[in-house]
Amino acid sequence: MCTIVLADRAEELGTDAVTRFVRDFVDLWPVRSQRIHASIGTQDLDGTIDAAFSLRSAALMAGACPLAAHADLIRATLHETGSPAWEYARRLLAAVDELGDRTVKTLAEAIAPWQLGPGN
Repeated sequence: MCTIVLADRAEELGTDAVTRFVRDFVDLWPVRSQRIHASIGTQDLDGTIDAAFSLRSAALMAGACPLAAHADLIRATLHETGSPAWEYARRLLAAVDELGDRTVKTLAEAIAPWQLGPGN
């Protein structure tokens, strides 16, 4: 997790915009996680590719490069055909879950100082 990306975005766009983005990322994490789990569980190739791209894009914008890399690895894995690719994708979900949870915590901590009002 690279919080420098958030600091750069805050300089460029302002802390309010970055705070909104982080809140959206945090709020959408359970939905993104459930979506990629469900699509891998049903071996829905299009759904998994879409979920992986969505997660990768959001993670890159947040500076969560390890999470983005794992999402991309799931996508790349499924370019191989057959059950082993799906099994490997399922095993990658544990790392995605851990990285996603850690990212949410780190992002929330990173924007906490920006949420303090004047005089706090």
